[in-house]
Amino acid sequence: LKTIADNAFTHCTALKEINLEHVEIVGQSAFWDVGIVKADLSSATSIMANAFYADGELGEVILGDALQTIGESAFCKTSIKHITVPGSVKEMGETVFWECQQLTSITLANGLETLGKNMCYDCTALESVTIPASVTEVGVQAFYGCTALERVSFGGPATLGKGAFNKCSTLSRVDVPSIADWCAFEFDDVGYSGSSPLHFGAKLYAGDNPVEGTLIIPEGVKKVGETAFNEYRYVQKLIIADSVEELGDFCFADMGLYSLTVGKNLKTVSVKFAFFDLEETVIELNNRSEIEINFGDVQISSEAEAGRLQQVDNFVFYINEKKDVVMLASYQGEKFTHLPESSPYGSTYAIHRNFITYSNGFDISSLDVLIIPDCVTQIGTEAFDVSIEIVVIGSGINEISEGAFGMKRAPIVEKVFYHGTEEKWKQINHTNAFSMYDVNPTMYYYSDNQKTGEFWHYDGNGKPVAWQ
Repeated sequence: LKTIADNAFTHCTALKEINLEHVEIVGQSAFWDVGIVKADLSSATSIMANAFYADGELGEVILGDALQTIGESAFCKTSIKHITVPGSVKEMGETVFWECQQLTSITLANGLETLGKNMCYDCTALESVTIPASVTEVGVQAFYGCTALERVSFGGPATLGKGAFNKCSTLSRVDVPSIADWCAFEFDDVGYSGSSPLHFGAKLYAGDNPVEGTLIIPEGVKKVGETAFNEYRYVQKLIIADSVEELGDFCFADMGLYSLTVGKNLKTVSVKFAFFDLEETVIELNNRSEIEINFGDVQISSEAEAGRLQQVDNFVFYINEKKDVVMLASYQGEKFTHLPESSPYGSTYAIHRNFITYSNGFDISSLDVLIIPDCVTQIGTEAFDVSIEIVVIGSGINEISEGAFGMKRAPIVEKVFYHGTEEKWKQINHTNAFSMYDVNPTMYYYSDNQKTGEFWHYDGNGKPVAWQ
């Protein structure tokens, strides 16, 4: 007998034993709701959908290398304790082992490519699983509710479906060959807890080494996948290699980092989505001349300087604890060099539109002093829509956009200290920069030596003050 027909023994609950050793095809629902204890399917090539569905007595199944197909719910709600799936099977159907609540281990041979949706859904006794390198896709909720699952080992990168490891509350270890492999994983539910096995507190092991303390994204990696290290709390310091060019959404979100080093080739960092919560992080930029960092409404503080930081290009926008001085500062390693005479990287920089406004999430409505260094060349529209007593504008400025300091009828800036001469100031395009009707604040021009009139200098403490 080579073939068991569809529904052949459905609901034959008294059937306890049958010789299937030479059977090649087991039809749909062939042994639905029977009492078979053991099934030797070593010659089978196809096991169709629901073949042994709800056989609560079935505890042992033997599969052979001739097997090519395991259909949907083939062993659903059985009492299998262990099973080995041969590499000849390329795709596991959906819900194959759904609610097999005595299944403690499953061996997946190399050659298997796809694990179906809900494959081991609610297998509450499953303790570990090794997913071979040949598997490129783990289906939606494939291991959902495996509450005893402690360890998952991957042979290589794969796409993990939504909720693939959701409700795996005891998962403590995830193994991958390397950090580079983990960076290449893809997750179907970006920003949603459940796809990545790291979302529930599991520790990542790369080549049997725990990933903790310092995480180095190695050379050769060009992209870190979305959600890759989301909520991974075992790392405090992150170093991104020069080869990395792209960061996926939420890839380093909610990690609690205190140190971040960005590689030289990373052109755009959407911190709001890639990092999400750099609340107390020191950032090192590795001396790049071009990078755009968009922090959205994220607020950053530094261990070296009290207060909060926002970053554009290679400069840090600094707000001290008293919120009485704001400046742009050159960031070099862990030190801040205030008021650089020129860009240390040989390039010039612009302050972006809406850089800081009262409505963008900062609890700032007024500032005493704002210092813009000489290396900044442009200031965008409504870049600083807050009341400011003194603005120090560096000598490198050649354009200040309309409404750069607000679109009010009267200036919200009381005094402008320009780091240059009156003649040079007149050459700069700053029409309506300080008010809607081009009403300008009181202007002061820089002088090293004391002069009468509207001139300013830095006092012995480095504070910009008018000459008396």
